[in-house]
Amino acid sequence: MAVQAVNLGKSYGKVRAVDNLTFTVDPGVVTGFLGPNGSGKSTTMRLMLELDHGSGRTLWDGVDLKDVSEPARVVGAHLDVKSFHPSRTARNHLRMLAAASGVSNKRVDEVIDLMGLASVAKKRPKGFSMGMGQRLGLASAILAEPRVLLLDEPANGLDPQSIQWMRDFLRFYAGQGNHVFVSSHLLNEMQVMAEHVVVIAKGRLVADEPMADFVARSTRNDVLVRSPDVDLLLTALTEQGLTAVRETDETISVVGVDTAQVGDLAFSQGARLWELTRRTASLEQAFLEMTGDAQEYALGGVVSTASVGEFFQPPTAFPGPAAAVSDSQAAAAPPEVVAGESTPVAKSLEEANTPDPVTPTAPRPQRPSESGPSDVGSGPAATMFGDTAVFPAVTESAGEAATETTLTNPPVGPPPVGFPAPIMPDGDIPAYPQEYGQPTTPQVPLPPPPPVASPPPPPPKPTPRPSEEGDR
Repeated sequence: MAVQAVNLGKSYGKVRAVDNLTFTVDPGVVTGFLGPNGSGKSTTMRLMLELDHGSGRTLWDGVDLKDVSEPARVVGAHLDVKSFHPSRTARNHLRMLAAASGVSNKRVDEVIDLMGLASVAKKRPKGFSMGMGQRLGLASAILAEPRVLLLDEPANGLDPQSIQWMRDFLRFYAGQGNHVFVSSHLLNEMQVMAEHVVVIAKGRLVADEPMADFVARSTRNDVLVRSPDVDLLLTALTEQGLTAVRETDETISVVGVDTAQVGDLAFSQGARLWELTRRTASLEQAFLEMTGDAQEYALGGVVSTASVGEFFQPPTAFPGPAAAVSDSQAAAAPPEVVAGESTPVAKSLEEANTPDPVTPTAPRPQRPSESGPSDVGSGPAATMFGDTAVFPAVTESAGEAATETTLTNPPVGPPPVGFPAPIMPDGDIPAYPQEYGQPTTPQVPLPPPPPVASPPPPPPKPTPRPSEEGDR
């Protein structure tokens, strides 16, 4: 049987998810389907099964899948870890598929035992873990013993022992003359399981070749030479037009040659050799080298400002009167803060996560006094620093005392540049830790609290009136 995908294509709006892919899935070997996130692997598999509308076709022994009389015996697929009814038991789910495929219930019990589902066969899969759901999905794919298996990341959620079992099972299944086409991001596991790879990036084909040939294309394959005569060897290799790089005082990396060539050259130059090792790149190294430029969702690399802004907003300049910023503070502050403009995107998450002062909408806190809490009236809104609310001192009108500055939970550090330092209830400036330094903004002293009026003396008690007998 031959499986061939011809000019597969699919677009979502203006995005070309799959772009004219053509490849073959050979029998007798496990074919790995590799690509970065968003490269179109899942869409390609859906196009092969005619589950999505697109261009191109996939031929199963020369015919389309819709023209196959028993498709379940031609291809078994597992594309979604939750591809089952959540309230139907695992055994009934497999029995339903068996009835549609003409498979006996005896085969259902065989697959349940093979996949280690006997203890949960009577349970509803809505409570299954991801690994158990993967087992049920793989059981559904092999139920009718199809000639072709299409599996989309079947190892996700499996424990190491289950991954090893699945690797051995898929190699055994392919060894029976079947086709196994499996996608995965576990490149180290894929390297020991697959013998052929199909690699795509941004919907386009990168490679369709044996695993060994794909890895051999990497520039990370080299020969390590360790010798006390490094300078002599380096000169000889360079004169031969070979690429040689000195790694340490005793070692050289040579690209594009084998160990025999390096050994013969060293012998002809009379150079001593202490080590001569062929270093082979891993599948991961080759994959990253071949698809690095097509990585659509990179982490830790150079990311555009727009994409960073989607995750957090850059802090804006601190509000406050410009006169409150001293010359020394203006020189030490970033230019964007002094200018009153929005700062550029933070250079690190530590800077981005620095809490910015915000203006609360709740009523202003009141200052405790000897006569109890009092309303401070309208005025500038407070600025919050964690649990601290700070009110700048303002003058309401000429001849009137400055409005009191109130705060709650005294701060543990100095305020940002541009804010007047808070005034404590007793009028003193709070003592900050030594490493922060003392605030340099001018302070507005508070007037003494008004005297509390003395209460009026109590009225005299009335004199009791004598009784009539006493008068007599």
